[in-house]
Amino acid sequence: YMEIPYLGKCDADNDDDICYSDIIHINSFDIDCEFIIEGYQQDDQKSDFHNAICNFINLTDDDLKNTEPYIHQYYKDYFNLNHEREKVVQIQHPKEIWDFITPGFEIYISRRYHGDKKIYISIECNCEWESDHGLQLVFRDGNQICKVSPFDGHLTNSDAYADSSLENVIYVPFRSM
Repeated sequence: YMEIPYLGKCDADNDDDICYSDIIHINSFDIDCEFIIEGYQQDDQKSDFHNAICNFINLTDDDLKNTEPYIHQYYKDYFNLNHEREKVVQIQHPKEIWDFITPGFEIYISRRYHGDKKIYISIECNCEWESDHGLQLVFRDGNQICKVSPFDGHLTNSDAYADSSLENVIYVPFRSM
């Protein structure tokens, strides 16, 4: 076991340098979840993880509201590409988007090993408009939305597309699907 501020006692897998938290409730998403922290034990700046975790746990409704235009754009792009061949839910306004999203149980925390080397927190969500790839939300330092996309596991769009010009781009319109 290892004690991690804001998460409490966590199971530590020393071989893979991964820690698993107990179940924690996140008010902003209204979910009970498990945090999976990658690279924490070997990191020299553990306080970066602590700050990001604190920021994420304390996200407000306004913080989530800031994600709505990007998530809604993702929805609209998906709808425009697919509504003629499949039934896609109708979502008129960005503020309605959360009615069609179910956040996942596991939340991943890791340091980006290149670029800005900050701590990123990624949550995979199910969404009613895209059951295959879902929705990935990534928060830099735990509180700054930095990526909205179908789930691909990457921490930034710059990483996902191997394109440094996308370093600060939150949402990249579909290139093809």
